[in-house]
Parts: sequence; structure tokens; C-alpha cells
Amino acid sequence: MDTTDPTGTLRPNEVCVILENGQFSGDVLVYKHPGLHFGDIHVLKATYIRDLEKEYVGYAKYAILFPISGPRSLADEMANSDFDGDIYWVSKNPKLLEHFKPSEPWVQAIKPKKTKQKKPQDCNESKLERLLFHEFLKTRFTPSFALGTAADSWLAYMDRLLTDSLDEIEKKLIEEKMLKLVDLYYLALDAPKTGNKVNIPSDLMVKQYPHFMGRSFSYHSSSILGQIYDKAEDVESLRSCNVQPIGVSLLPCFMEREAPPAARHLWQHRYEEYLTDSTMLYRAMVDKEERNMKFQELYEKYKHMLYDASEFEQTQRDPDDVFSEACVIYQIVYEKARWSNDASRCGFAWKVAGRALCHFYALKNEGDTALCSLPLLRKIIKKDHRR
Repeated sequence: MDTTDPTGTLRPNEVCVILENGQFSGDVLVYKHPGLHFGDIHVLKATYIRDLEKEYVGYAKYAILFPISGPRSLADEMANSDFDGDIYWVSKNPKLLEHFKPSEPWVQAIKPKKTKQKKPQDCNESKLERLLFHEFLKTRFTPSFALGTAADSWLAYMDRLLTDSLDEIEKKLIEEKMLKLVDLYYLALDAPKTGNKVNIPSDLMVKQYPHFMGRSFSYHSSSILGQIYDKAEDVESLRSCNVQPIGVSLLPCFMEREAPPAARHLWQHRYEEYLTDSTMLYRAMVDKEERNMKFQELYEKYKHMLYDASEFEQTQRDPDDVFSEACVIYQIVYEKARWSNDASRCGFAWKVAGRALCHFYALKNEGDTALCSLPLLRKIIKKDHRR
């Protein structure tokens, strides 16, 4: 983790690196994720600071201290960072140091447009509440994809830069686009804090992606990332040849629950409608982040149809009606999944009716229910598995 030098003795090209056994000295490469600029990797000199442990850090380990002198902060030169405990990559590998050619540090070329924002003291209590709620809705339902678009386009351009035989003019053009994307990417990273709206111009977006990015319009990349992807695909193919498909079994408590024919017909129609919409989403030329968001909105729509609310706990409907329809959804989805021998088709039932199904199962088995966070549940299962 990073912080500044409390002694003020480090020079602009020096850092202090503390590892398991204390400080070490020598040349190092320093980088911070998600730096995209060519100059985000720095060659610096790891320098020993006398009495640092005794006077300041005690038994602290795995830290990097940066100088407080120089025309510009080193952290700012690397991925537009600051000294707030970020994690850095540090290497003293002699081969990397021998062959690495440093570039000029990042300098912001695209300046953000100043966004005038109201301060809390400018609003009364009710107006502030409305503004905050409006910001929540805007963030929740109209998310910005600038960050993902800039990163994906940058990666596709970098792949071409590393693998294609480009003339100097085309190479320079790609590098210029990448530098603009770096600026926009860093602006998008800070947008939630600054309130600035960031858009990626269409002329900076790529038309084709390397195959390892999993896009529809793609080309086969021979870069190291493409080679790693191909190796992983080969291993996965060998595994799939030796692994039996997961069978789909139906729980009797959900299959025995009956519902009116009208409810079954209604949810049969809705599920077929969902299958059509989901197929169109998979075929749509959108990035993974946007596709996931669209799927989440789709599931929310069907959850609201079931509960007349966001979740089972907020529903005003008769619980028996909700349980009956939840079981109908389970039956329709699982029967189709079993017929196609494809367990991946079962997700719709749990994403839409999962809460109601779990409550119904607990009631049928005369058990109590309790909300539990997923990280805690994973820890419990992991400990139980070790026993």
C-alpha cells in the first residue's frame, strides 16, 4: 500500500519499499492498476531510509513510500492516483529492468467540463432528499458505460499495435486514439466523485475486437493474450469431453403445488417472451457490462409481475397466490431444462421467484428462514467442508 514519505528525505525519482524482511535498495519498476498510459510504469530507485521503522512505521510491512518533493506527484503520474492506500505492483526483476524502455509520464490533455453542483447547504431538507433520490435513480437506471467502452477500445487498439504490421502513419494514428481514450478513461473513473458526464466519441470506438474479448465482430489475435485464451479454450474443451452433463432433477415440493390453469398459461407465455428477449440480448452488439445490466432489468420486470413489488418481502399479494405462481415458474422452467438436458436454463426460476421458492420450501419443511450475506454463507460452507 502507498503513502508519502514522513521523513521528507526521498528525492523525486526515489521510493522506499518495505517487504516481509524490511526495506531493500535498488532499481525497481513501479505500476498501479488500472494504468493504461504508456508512461504509467516508472523506473525508480528503492532507497533505504534510516530509522524509518524506529521513528515512524514500526513493524509495518508491504508498503511503498513516495517522495513529497518534485514538480508533480509520482502517484498522479501513474493512473491519475493519489496517496490513499492504493496497491502498487513493484518488480526488481533484472531482466525486466534491462529491457524496459520508459515513456514520458501521463499528462492530461482532455480537460473535464466543469459541472455545477448544488451543495447540501443550498437546499432545504425536502429538496435535498429529492435531489439525492433523483441521483440514485439516475445512477441505477441510466448507468454510464464510458469506463468499459474506453477500456475495451483501448485494449483492442493495443492488441493491433502489438500484432499487426502497421505503417508509421497508421501506428501513430492508433497511438493518438489510445492516448485520448486514456484521458477519457481516467475522467470516467473519477466521474462518480466529480459528477462529470463522460462520453466516448464514436471515432475512438473500435469496429472489431480480438477474439479473446468474446465479441461478435472479432478477429483471431496472435498476441500473448490471444495465445493464453486459446490454451485455456483447449483445456476447457478437453475437460468438457470427459465431464458428463449435469442432470436436472425436480424437487417434489415445488412440483406438487398446483396453480389455476390461467396462471400456468400466463407464466408459460411470459417465459416464452423472456426467451425471445434474452436471445435478442445475446445477439445484440453491446459490451458485456451493458448486456448484464439489460438482463438485470429484464429479471426485475418479471419479479415485479410476480410480487407487484421489488421483492417477496415487500409484496402485498396473498402469499398463497405468490407461492402457487412461483412453483408454476419453477415447473415451466425446470421441465424445459430437463427436456433439453441443460442445467443453465434453470436460472430464470431463481432470479425471478427465488425468494418465494425459498420461503415456501422452509414452510413446507417446518423450518425458519434467516437472511444471510453471501460472503458469510460462503465462509460457513467452506469451514463445514474442511471438517
